[in-house]
Amino acid sequence: MPLDFAILSNDGTPNQTVPLSMELHDELMSNARELKLYRILKFHDYFEDVDTSPIELAGLQQEILSLQRTASTRQALRFLLELYRLTELAVGQGQTIYAIAD
Repeated sequence: MPLDFAILSNDGTPNQTVPLSMELHDELMSNARELKLYRILKFHDYFEDVDTSPIELAGLQQEILSLQRTASTRQALRFLLELYRLTELAVGQGQTIYAIAD
């Protein structure tokens, strides 16, 4: 089961989601460690729920852009682009992004 990055609807259910596989998670966390991307590293535990408040999203966006430069596969690049779009949506709505472990 994937780690889902999500914006929640008013009833607490995921509204917009971007799934992350375990294999890709391992690759991205390794790159994030090398680059010291601390906001990305909040998601280091694939099996732990984590939230990122609206005030943290600008910094997370910068780290996503940094991580994109290290993407070695289309799958990694696609995930990072989708995650960046999700952060843009969250910023526009003043929403928190949740990483939900299934």
